Amino acid sequence: MQLPQYLNCLDLGIVPSLTTRRWKEQFGRVLVEFMSCEVPVIGSNSGAIPEVLGDAGWIFPENDLQELLRMVKNPYETGRTTKKIRHAWARKSHDFYSVEIMSKRFLSMYQGLME
Repeated sequence: MQLPQYLNCLDLGIVPSLTTRRWKEQFGRVLVEFMSCEVPVIGSNSGAIPEVLGDAGWIFPENDLQELLRMVKNPYETGRTTKKIRHAWARKSHDFYSVEIMSKRFLSMYQGLME
């Protein structure tokens, strides 16, 4: 797979999803892909983005370009992208969203539905 190689070249991942009448961001798999590659993530507050990111990224209000621009500058100005923090993001992606963890969650959910 080449995706991790490409993601590891990034300095920052931005997911500026915008809710519409017919669509709202769902899980946002790219968020977990960024975290697993230790790429800092900024996402809008659309749908499930805040829940998926938790404290492993930064959230800005949908359609607020000024806040997004401030956040793009901020992690580098404040040094908040240290190696320790990046490892914490990777750990979160593994602890919450690895194939093994997600499989167990789905199995548990289906077993609950069958009861």
